[in-house]
Amino acid sequence: MKLSYQGETVEVFTMNHRTAEPWKDIQEVVSLSDKHGLSGVLYFEGNDVAISPWLAGQFTFTSSPTMSPIVAVNPAFMHPFTAAKMVSGFAVMYGRRTYLNMITGTALSYLEALAANLSHDDRYLRLQEYAEIIRALFEAQGQPVSYDGQYYKLENAKLEVQLPRELHPEFFIAGQSEGAIRTAKAIDACHMCMLSAGLAEALPEGTKGMHYGVLARPTQEEAWEAAQQIFPPDPRGQRVQAMSMANTDGEWKQNLYAAAKQPASTTGFWMEPFKNFKADRPYFVGSYEQAGELLAKLVRKGVRRIIIDFPGKEEGYEHTGKAFQAAQAMLG
Repeated sequence: MKLSYQGETVEVFTMNHRTAEPWKDIQEVVSLSDKHGLSGVLYFEGNDVAISPWLAGQFTFTSSPTMSPIVAVNPAFMHPFTAAKMVSGFAVMYGRRTYLNMITGTALSYLEALAANLSHDDRYLRLQEYAEIIRALFEAQGQPVSYDGQYYKLENAKLEVQLPRELHPEFFIAGQSEGAIRTAKAIDACHMCMLSAGLAEALPEGTKGMHYGVLARPTQEEAWEAAQQIFPPDPRGQRVQAMSMANTDGEWKQNLYAAAKQPASTTGFWMEPFKNFKADRPYFVGSYEQAGELLAKLVRKGVRRIIIDFPGKEEGYEHTGKAFQAAQAMLG
C-alpha cells in the first residue's frame, strides 16, 4: 500500500490502538500491515501505555522482513543517549531504520506524576536538545560527542557503531503549536499535519507529512453507511472527551475539539470518531475514487509520509487499498 510519484516513494504507516487487549492489537496490526505492504506502524507512549513502544518496535522488526516502527519518544521517559543506543541496536540487528515520533506531551496529570511538569514551550526546547543529541551521536560515526545544553550535557559520549545514513533515525513531530513547528524546523523533522476541513486545498506550505483516518467504500453512500455502523453516536464517549480536554495543553487536540463542534462537513471530512473519544484524528469518508483523489492531491503537494488509520480491521485495509490503487493510477 505504497505510492510513488516522480521517482519518489511515499511511505505509508498505520498505528496501534488503545484497547483492552493491547498485545493482541499490536500482533494484529503488525500482521495486517505487513500483509498489505505498509512501511510500518506508529506506537504511542504514555503512563497508560501497557506495552512500551520500544518493545512493540522490536516485535515489528522480528515479525516483518520490510517494515519499520515509528517509536514515540518523550524526554520524560528516556535519556537521549539511551534512545540513540536503542535505534543503533535495531539498525545493527535488523538493517532497517527506526523512525522517531518526537513528543512532549501526554495528559497533564501524567506529567505531574513523573515530576515532569515543565511549561509547554520549555518542553519543546528540551525536545530540540534531545533530537540534536541523537543526531550528533549518529553523525559522529563512532567518535566522541560533547553537548552543553540547558537540559542535557554530554562529555565525550559515543555510539560504538558506524552506520550508513539510510539507517540513521528520521524524526517526526506532530504538534501544531508555534513551539512544535519551530522545533520541527530546527531538527529537520517531518512535520505531521492533521487533515483539515479544507482537505488538500488547506495544506500548509512545505508540509511533508499527513495524519488522518480513511473510511472508503465503492460509493460515497456505502462509505457513509459503513462510517455510521463502525462509529455510531456515543454520548458517554462525548462526555469523556469533554473531560479529557481539561487534562491537556496540546494545541493540536484543542484544534480538533473546535473542529468537532462545527457542523458536519459535506466534503468527506468527519470528526465523529474524535467527538466520541474513539480516535485522535479526523477521518475522510468517501468512495474509492474520492479517497484516491485526496491522496493524489496530497502527494502532488509534497506529502511523502502518511500515517493512516484503517477502521474495521482487515476489511479497512482492503477497502483503503483500493483507494490507494485509484490514487496511484491518478499519479501515473
